[in-house]
Amino acid sequence: LACVGPSVGTIQTESRPADVAGRPEDSDDQPGGEDTMGVEHIEGEELPGGFDVDIEPHGAGFTAPVEVTITASETAEVWYTLDDSVPLPGASTLYEGPLVVDRSLTVRTVAVAPDGREDHDAAAFAALSPGAAELVSELPVLVLVSDRVVPDSKDDGYVPFRALAFEDAGGTTLETVPGLTVRGAMKVRGSSTASYPKHSYAYETWEPDRDDDWDVELFGLASESDWVLLAPLEFDRAFMRNALAYWMSNEIGTWAPHTRYIELFASGSGDVVGDDDYLGVYVLVERIKQGENRVDIAQLGPEDVAEPEVTGGYVFKRDRLGDDEDGFWAGTGGGVWDFDQYLVYVDPDEEDLAAEQRAYLSEAVDAFGYALAASDG
Repeated sequence: LACVGPSVGTIQTESRPADVAGRPEDSDDQPGGEDTMGVEHIEGEELPGGFDVDIEPHGAGFTAPVEVTITASETAEVWYTLDDSVPLPGASTLYEGPLVVDRSLTVRTVAVAPDGREDHDAAAFAALSPGAAELVSELPVLVLVSDRVVPDSKDDGYVPFRALAFEDAGGTTLETVPGLTVRGAMKVRGSSTASYPKHSYAYETWEPDRDDDWDVELFGLASESDWVLLAPLEFDRAFMRNALAYWMSNEIGTWAPHTRYIELFASGSGDVVGDDDYLGVYVLVERIKQGENRVDIAQLGPEDVAEPEVTGGYVFKRDRLGDDEDGFWAGTGGGVWDFDQYLVYVDPDEEDLAAEQRAYLSEAVDAFGYALAASDG
C-alpha cells in the first residue's frame, strides 16, 4: 500500500516486542450490525458521575465452572444476556446474584442508574479441553470462540467471534483470566491465499454494547479496531521476510505495521476449545489504514476537492480489483515500465472519492513515475 499528500507522515512509536509481519492484502469494510445507542466508554474508565458496571472475573479460560459477579458503582438495576444478544432493561434477565458459567459464552450487561444513565460491559468465557488447558506457550495466545461456524471462505464474510487474549512472559497458559476479552468478528482474507489450507483472517474488535468498531490494545500493539491474522505459507515460510522490512522501516522512523508472533485457536459451534481448534503460529499485524495509530495522514472528506485539502491524504495499493472496483493506472513513467495490476483505492473507498480527488491522485502518482524515469534523476 501507499499514501500521498503533504500531510503524509509517520507515528514515532516505541519499539514493540517480537516484530514479524506479512503484507496486508485487502481492504475490509465493517459489517455493521445491531446498535443499542448506549453510552460509549472504554472498559475501566468511569462515566461522568462515577457510574460504572463491571464483570468479575472479566472473562476466563476454564475447565471447571466459574462463578461470575456483576457490580455497579452505585444503586442500579443490572440486566444481562448469555447468548451474545443485546441486553435490554426490562426485557433481559435481571441480575440478582452470582452466575455460574459452565460453557463458552459471552456475558453482556447493561446497568441502569436511577437517573436513567446506562453503562455496558461484556466479557468472554471459553471452556477448555484438558489438552488446551495444559498448553504452555512462549508466545501470546489468541482464542476466538463463537456459536457460529469458523469461516472457511471469503464468501462467508464477517462472522461474530469473541476474543480472549492470553500472554505471560513466564509461559502463557489458557486456564486463567485473559489480559483482554473483546467482542468482534473474523473473516477469511487474501486473494490467492484464501484457498490455502491454513487461512489468513481479518479480525475487527467491537464495542460491548454494539457491533461497531472499538479500539483496543492487542498484545501491546497500538490501540485500533482492525487487525490481520496472517498465515504466510508459500509467500513466506520463514515468517520473517516482511517482518524485516517492517522492522527496518520503523527503526528509521518511517511507519510500517507493527507485529507479533502469536498462537491461534478458533472454536466454533459453541464447542469446548480443544486440540482440533488449534490453527498454529500466526502473525498478528496492524492493518494498514488511515488513523492516528496507523498511517497518520489527514482524513479526506468528499468536500475536499480544492487545494490544499485535495492533496490528501490517500491510501492505495497495487492489487487485483475487487467487485465493483475500477481502480486506476498511473506512475508508469510514460511507459518506461509497466504494472501487472491496477492501483486500487483503499482510504477513502473508491465510491467515496470525488472526480477531482481521483484526478489529483492519478496526476500525483504519474508525476512520481516521471520523476523516477527522468534522465537527469
